[in-house]
Amino acid sequence: VALIGEGYFEVKRDTLRAFKVVSGNLETEALGTSFNVNFFNPKQVLVSLLSGKVKIQTKALEESYILEPGQQLQYIPTEKEIKILKVTSETAIGWKDGLLSFKNAGFSEVIKSLERWYGVTIQVSGNPSKNWKLSGRYENQNLDLVLDRMSFVENFNYEINRKNIHLKF
Repeated sequence: VALIGEGYFEVKRDTLRAFKVVSGNLETEALGTSFNVNFFNPKQVLVSLLSGKVKIQTKALEESYILEPGQQLQYIPTEKEIKILKVTSETAIGWKDGLLSFKNAGFSEVIKSLERWYGVTIQVSGNPSKNWKLSGRYENQNLDLVLDRMSFVENFNYEINRKNIHLKF
């Protein structure tokens, strides 16, 4: 499977037929598992393992990586850098159950997520705090409620005009 975007997979082990997901230069091979691949941003690929095993390799690096449940591989192609991080299933696949979740998220990460999640365009005036570390959990919430809660914590006003959002700091 070639993937641009985000996909969740549950794959049974089959030694005769390999199941692979290609995201840019990163190839993830399922070894009987459930995992999530996030490739919305061409500057970063995230592979999160929930159960089983996956083998990950890239053409740019000669190493391969085997993830264990609860691990996330972060690949930054421009720097040819790979990090293995801890991840929860809520953070990795909450999206498929209507859960928008942030843990110490920076401003740009929050804006990109909101735009993608709600299909909106967000404009900003003023200067948001440089040290945004937003944490929150929004289950099947409308955008107005999410922005209302965020604005209370991060001190901004907002206007919603159809699919255009204006944040004012």
